[in-house]
Amino acid sequence: MLQEIQKVRQIPNEPFRRWFNDKNSDLIIWEDDERAICGFQFCFSKGQTEKSLTWKKGKGFQQALVESGESELHKHKTTPFLMVNTNFDFSNIVELFKFRDRELESRISQFVVAKMQDYLKKS
Repeated sequence: MLQEIQKVRQIPNEPFRRWFNDKNSDLIIWEDDERAICGFQFCFSKGQTEKSLTWKKGKGFQQALVESGESELHKHKTTPFLMVNTNFDFSNIVELFKFRDRELESRISQFVVAKMQDYLKKS
């Protein structure tokens, strides 16, 4: 189940960031000054072929493969990065998220599920 990480590093000139994780997934939420959600990123299948679905207000959705920086091509671990515009099956993303969201505030859970359902309708 997703648990909130305390004392998350905030980046100047970006919305307030909250981070939740468990052993298989991460959820990052961005909130505006009124605590309204203005973006989220759900990363899942950590330790396997990790994928992410990101939504940002005014920009929409972006799906990506997470390159861990631990491939055999690198002699040393590098910084993870997103490989955007990949084509993955996200049909079970709502179920994956709901399995992990039991400890989240209901407003966060409901918002993310609704956006994910919108994404599935459009894809």
